[in-house]
Amino acid sequence: MTKSLNKIAKRRTWTDEDKRMIALLYPCSNTEALAKLFNANKCQVFNIAGKVNVAKSQWFKDSPMSGSLKHDNNAGKAFRFKKGQVPPNKGKKITPHPNAIKTQFKPGQASPNRKPVGTYRIVEDGYLEVKMADGPRQWKSVSRLVWERCNGKIPDGHMIAFIDGNKLNVEITNLRLMNKAENAHRNHPKKYGKEFAQVAQLKGAITRQINKQRKEHEQRHSSTQITPV
Repeated sequence: MTKSLNKIAKRRTWTDEDKRMIALLYPCSNTEALAKLFNANKCQVFNIAGKVNVAKSQWFKDSPMSGSLKHDNNAGKAFRFKKGQVPPNKGKKITPHPNAIKTQFKPGQASPNRKPVGTYRIVEDGYLEVKMADGPRQWKSVSRLVWERCNGKIPDGHMIAFIDGNKLNVEITNLRLMNKAENAHRNHPKKYGKEFAQVAQLKGAITRQINKQRKEHEQRHSSTQITPV
């Protein structure tokens, strides 16, 4: 159910005729007006429009009915700030609500999510990182730090690979420097056998077909949009 203005909207059953009318009227009509016509709320009209795959037409978006402010639209002009107009609250100190003061950060207060320098973490792709300092972007890859401490700066276009495949094994004897071409060859599907390579190729073919059909569906949908005359 949808809550709007603290009221629970009544469930609306849409008939096939309702859906056909929504598909016809929604692209060129005001949503609030449609809600009154179908005895529903705007959220329900918006949801059913999505289910029947219709959207507002460009004609409607460019029309005054859309309510969008354009350069030549004077809607609300009387209430806009004039050049040089002073805001009524300028120079006034706004006192926060007492309940808001309780939860405000105090000067020097650290975030409860803050991690101390030296903290280790495992990121989503499985690599081990360590926090080197406070501030943004201060987490560094442990494997890169270990390699550079023993061998110097990593050259551009190169990366650190794990000989045994374990990203948490950051011993220097398990680290290997390689360029991106070597890494691509190292991770090629054929390395894992003919069957694995065939599965990888099949997965790629299926993904391409799904993307192709989705694109064709979107093109058909855009070409069948109802444009008011």
